[in-house]
Amino acid sequence: MNSTANTIEMGVEIDIRQFKQIIHDMVLNTPTHAILGLGGPGIGKSESVAQVAAELGYNLIDLRLAQMSEVEIGGLIFPDKDTGRTHWLTPDYFPTDNKTILLLDEITSAPKRVQVAAYQLVLDHKVGQNKLPDGTIIIALGNREDDGGVYVELAAPLANRFEIYNIQCNTKIWLEDYAENYVDQKTGKGINPLVTSFIREHPSHLNRQEESSNSLVFATPRSWKRVSDVLNTQKDSTVSSLRVRANLGDVLGSEFLSYISNIKSLPTIDSILNGEAFELPKDGKEILYINSVLLSHFNELVKTKGTCEESVDLYGKITKVIEAEPADYAASILSRCAKIDHETIRLYDVQASKKGESYGTSIKEVSSTMSIFGGAPADTVTENQELEDIYI
Repeated sequence: MNSTANTIEMGVEIDIRQFKQIIHDMVLNTPTHAILGLGGPGIGKSESVAQVAAELGYNLIDLRLAQMSEVEIGGLIFPDKDTGRTHWLTPDYFPTDNKTILLLDEITSAPKRVQVAAYQLVLDHKVGQNKLPDGTIIIALGNREDDGGVYVELAAPLANRFEIYNIQCNTKIWLEDYAENYVDQKTGKGINPLVTSFIREHPSHLNRQEESSNSLVFATPRSWKRVSDVLNTQKDSTVSSLRVRANLGDVLGSEFLSYISNIKSLPTIDSILNGEAFELPKDGKEILYINSVLLSHFNELVKTKGTCEESVDLYGKITKVIEAEPADYAASILSRCAKIDHETIRLYDVQASKKGESYGTSIKEVSSTMSIFGGAPADTVTENQELEDIYI
């Protein structure tokens, strides 16, 4: 996928954050253009489109082209006895609102005749006699030929109707934009910190699809989300172990379960936040886990039931817990808290300053090491460069 030829064939290489930015720009500035996003399974392509639609107040119509016929796209032809002519019946998916994103998903898995039926829809914004409302946005998604799924090459005339982007899975962006900001509004739970801390330590384990060409079970961001759901809800360790392996594969699943077993010796988050004495681990992966749990608690409180006062109080406890940590670890969690809710951190800093307290590893104390809004540590040195890149 990194060869020049493949890059040209599959479009401009971007990450999922850039893909969302491109959709935003197209909707607001060039709504008559059409975008095709190609990428591996489970990396968040469809979810990104849904997020942009929600953010901009657009309706989303999701068509799974691989499951449709050409008639379903174009509509049935029926005779008009009065005029002696035939007319097209309007397909039931057809948008009626001019603030609509029409998502043509699985386009590279659709039969050729279905792709042909989409020609006019993409180029002219109509099918038969039925024209899409002005302002309708068309976005298509699909997998690539080497992603291991059903692949039907797009005909050149159809491909030429799109801006084509080759979406790559980026672990740092997945952690920052999704895993450490996500909260299920029904359960109030975010991505389990065992998942986020493990992925921070092993960035390459987020997406193992290319390494698992001979297996039906492989890790993707989607399967890690399922693992998180299991850990957040399943109390039976035997059942949860089986389900972890079913989502990640036996080799990676066993490695992750071994990681969990080693982490269990650490104190609980409640005891840590309540100020009970504990010895700060010297092992970097254990510090990563403690910080991931702290961050998860902060994210869940901010995004669900927490008041401003409760958020400020929790952040204050976090600063006390991490003040003995190495500067790069402490700076990183404070920066990640700020990305979740920088107003809480600002209020805490103001309150602590007014009280004249020495408040642990505050924003001011770490600002020389890391910008609170996402800069990199100036002098972070770790033995594992891959971990450093993803941790920062």
